[in-house]
Amino acid sequence: MTVSYDTENHISVLTQLYGSVWAKVLPYCILNEVLVLAVHFLKVNNIADLTFSDKGHSFMGIMVSFLLVARSNIAISSYSACRALLGDAMRACRELIQHMIAFTRYDAKDSAKEWREDIARRTVAMLRTVVAVLEYDTKGQHTWQIPELTHDEKQAILLSVGDSNERAPMVLVIFLRTSIVTNVERLSEPLPVNKELKLLAFVSDFVAAYHGLMRYKTTPFPFPLVQMTRTFLFLWVSTLPFALARDMDKLFPLTVILFFITYGFVGLE
Repeated sequence: MTVSYDTENHISVLTQLYGSVWAKVLPYCILNEVLVLAVHFLKVNNIADLTFSDKGHSFMGIMVSFLLVARSNIAISSYSACRALLGDAMRACRELIQHMIAFTRYDAKDSAKEWREDIARRTVAMLRTVVAVLEYDTKGQHTWQIPELTHDEKQAILLSVGDSNERAPMVLVIFLRTSIVTNVERLSEPLPVNKELKLLAFVSDFVAAYHGLMRYKTTPFPFPLVQMTRTFLFLWVSTLPFALARDMDKLFPLTVILFFITYGFVGLE
């Protein structure tokens, strides 16, 4: 999911809720605030001193930071690679349509016009289906529910792959390839073999980019790295109130610092 935001408007960036981690992180921040208030109250009123030295947290914080940075680097690298692959898929579609128009621009027959329109529409529908596959986790829309598809295309997807959305674009790829080779019947003069192969090569480029996108989409983070990061992180964050309360006696700076430390580390996870 790509989140759009205005980099020039700092207030908008700070307060934007769409795509924000506030909803997921805020409960942890509140929990830590309640915990540090309880620890501070017990300490100030000489009921019980549950605090301990922060030396252990200092060393453990290095490990937590390293694991979070490693996961962040993997996520950013995957995001950049996916953007490049999606760009390759869009470029292949654009090149296919432009070359198809250039190769047949002098053919004014009605059947030729219908062929060009059919190729362009099928190309757009194929790309739209890929976007639906990528957005399924956030929008929950199956590929056969896309309004841009014809009734026959929806039926073909339902009958061949059902709700297996990641396989739906390949059904449309078959339709597109079939439509390209029908130039023999619909154009005044069939396309030369090299030009027909050129159009089919763009479809192959699209398929290669799509499979690359699916490789990233279906490959999760390595489980040991996720498990280690979450174990260290939540142990470190949940015991942070006990360590900070030892060195800070004033309640206001203690709660403010704890709130934003919790927000920062849990938000990165």
